[in-house]
Amino acid sequence: MPALAVLLVAMSAGPAGGTEEGASRFDLLRRTKGTVIVHVAPRKRAYWRARVHKGAVLGLARTEHRRGCPEGWMEREGGGFVCAAGLGKTDADTPAPAPRDRPDVLEGAAAWVVERGGARMYRREKDIDRHTVYQRLVRESFLMVTRSLTRYGTDYHRTREGLWVTSANTRQLPPSVRRLRLEVDEGSRPPMGMAIEEGVEVFSKPEEGSPVIATLDRWSRIDPVEGGVDLEVEDGWLQLPSGGFALDDLVARVREPEAPKRLDDGEKWIAVDLREQLLLAFEGERMVMVVPCSTGKKGNTRPGSYRVQWKRRMQTMRLRGGHLRVEDVQWVMYYDRRRSIAIHSAYWHSSFGKPMSHGCVNLPTDDARWLYEWALPLSLPEDSENFQSPVARGTRVVVFR
Repeated sequence: MPALAVLLVAMSAGPAGGTEEGASRFDLLRRTKGTVIVHVAPRKRAYWRARVHKGAVLGLARTEHRRGCPEGWMEREGGGFVCAAGLGKTDADTPAPAPRDRPDVLEGAAAWVVERGGARMYRREKDIDRHTVYQRLVRESFLMVTRSLTRYGTDYHRTREGLWVTSANTRQLPPSVRRLRLEVDEGSRPPMGMAIEEGVEVFSKPEEGSPVIATLDRWSRIDPVEGGVDLEVEDGWLQLPSGGFALDDLVARVREPEAPKRLDDGEKWIAVDLREQLLLAFEGERMVMVVPCSTGKKGNTRPGSYRVQWKRRMQTMRLRGGHLRVEDVQWVMYYDRRRSIAIHSAYWHSSFGKPMSHGCVNLPTDDARWLYEWALPLSLPEDSENFQSPVARGTRVVVFR
């Protein structure tokens, strides 16, 4: 039987026994004993909906299904089915994500960057004494450090993951900007642009020798004005809707892309503007959010039409055989999985509106979380990862120039 049909039959069957009127039938709380798979239907070969790490607490209801799981399948509140073999008892009174997936898991950790000269990484503190190097890190590796110590005259950092790194060629980073998004209320016009540099000068004429009539703060929005002009570029100058001219390179213009074909009413989709370095979120033809982003600094973020295929709440990314390490990247949404290209948070810089990445689409942390929770496939707070399937398509992503 197809997975979708099995899912519909299973959901109509409901749990064994009844419930009182108005009471939730998902009143069983169980803790995951290890990583468990949430299937779209109560059978092992059904599509994966989510993966949940050890220590999460799930709200569940019993079912009568046993196929592939002698202990019995349990239906999860919010959708999906989990084999009871991977679950244990808990004293918790509410569902909760695994400790490693909590949104605040990075509180108390500070961001550091490895600079020229590199650093040595050790798995355990005792490996330092044994001179057993786990990995040699190159410059532009980013670490989340919880504490530092000195051993035999050498300084080390301890990362949130419990690894040890020599600190000689490292530097602590300033806190990055966390939120820059401009939300668009229903019935209102979207912004026309955003200043991406500090102190953008507005001139009376499209020439730098003319009088300065205003100054725009960094990240300030440019809204349409009744009777004003559209944002158009001529010889590198933008005429602003409220009057005056600014250099086009200092302003990100909101350009609406062509909508995907066969778009359903209210369907969510994402557009990434490579030229203007803006990410736009839409519901149908209505823009709901604009945020400056950072794509590949070598032009290696490819235009095209994609879908969100795989979502991970947090991941340590490794490039160049693991020598380039970026720890604890949150709110990761892979849309070009073959090339490992994703939309995700970036705590290591605040240069949004300019190309900065190795190919992914960087966003401020809070904005990446907003997009992660808004986009499909649906992610519940207890989910560590989510997967696109034929019965749960991912949000479309259009990357354009």
